[in-house]
Amino acid sequence: MGQGDATIQARAIDAAGNRSEGASRLVSIDTVAPNLIPALVSVIDDRGTQTELVSGAETDDQILQLSGTLARALDPGETVVVFDGATRLGIAYVPPNGNSWSFDTPGLLNGPHSLTVRVEDAAGNLGAASTAFAVTVNTTLPAAVANITTTPALVNTATPVISGTIDSKAGALAPTDGVLVFNGTTLLGTATLDVARTGWSLTSPALTEGAQSLRAVVVNAAGNTGTPSSPFTMTVDLTAPGVTITDNVAGTTRSDVTYTITFSEAVTGFTADDVAIGNGKAGALTEVVKGSVFSLVVTPNAGVEGDVAASIGAAAATDLAGNNNLAAATNFQPSDTKAPDLPVIAAVSGGAINAAERAAGVVVTGTAEA
Repeated sequence: MGQGDATIQARAIDAAGNRSEGASRLVSIDTVAPNLIPALVSVIDDRGTQTELVSGAETDDQILQLSGTLARALDPGETVVVFDGATRLGIAYVPPNGNSWSFDTPGLLNGPHSLTVRVEDAAGNLGAASTAFAVTVNTTLPAAVANITTTPALVNTATPVISGTIDSKAGALAPTDGVLVFNGTTLLGTATLDVARTGWSLTSPALTEGAQSLRAVVVNAAGNTGTPSSPFTMTVDLTAPGVTITDNVAGTTRSDVTYTITFSEAVTGFTADDVAIGNGKAGALTEVVKGSVFSLVVTPNAGVEGDVAASIGAAAATDLAGNNNLAAATNFQPSDTKAPDLPVIAAVSGGAINAAERAAGVVVTGTAEA
């Protein structure tokens, strides 16, 4: 029979040779496959972060979003059919008179898959298949665990190095496995593994000042993540400690001055030598509040009238994170340990005081240092 319409006729004949009336049915003969080959353009893994896969990739998503294009609109009765190897997965959606198609796969089993797309006509003829797209579904979680072990708990940089080790007692770290590092729920990045693949490190992107909650987790090539590490709290401290100098004297002093030196937070490395004293001599430095408040007694220089100056320069001490202190404003305390000059007595009239002047009282005048 050729292509096109044909009439099929039939008669029934019994054992005695009797014939029934003839029956007929008009059928269409179509054995020509469609000449349209769809293009499979995009395969999307939308589990977690949406990712467009490349052929040969692994994925942890069992339901993939496929889409592609058509060189022309479908003829009446034609459909776009998606296959996994020889298994028919279903019919794709094609908008009316459209030149695109889309399809969500049913749940794919773990293992390799070869996805193709073909046009099928109303007679069931299949056109040529698109180029196969290879993908491996892998929903197995990594057994190895990444721990944060060598990271300091207090740092003075916004971009610290976070590092740790791999605990692979539950399973070795596969060659395609990696380590993801999170701050809370924010992904900081993918760590670099050492040659032995037993240690890892990551230079963090800029963090805000304050406490950070860090976690590390092993991820395989399909995107499956294993058991996360215990949270590691790290504090970022970028603030330099401030310092003030006050004294216990109101007005001008003629004796020792007690200075109180107050840092805005606990520091280390601070000594009496870090206090610059002008016009005086410093005694011993006393720690009043551990690491933050100190007392220093200064004796003004003798025979001097002027200010006793106390100052602290920048980087005299560091806080627990390693930040150097800011310079303190100089404290000027007026001091006067100089004896007054000899007074000057004005000359007495005539150079002598007689009896009458003595009896009446004589006013003697002169000048002296205020």
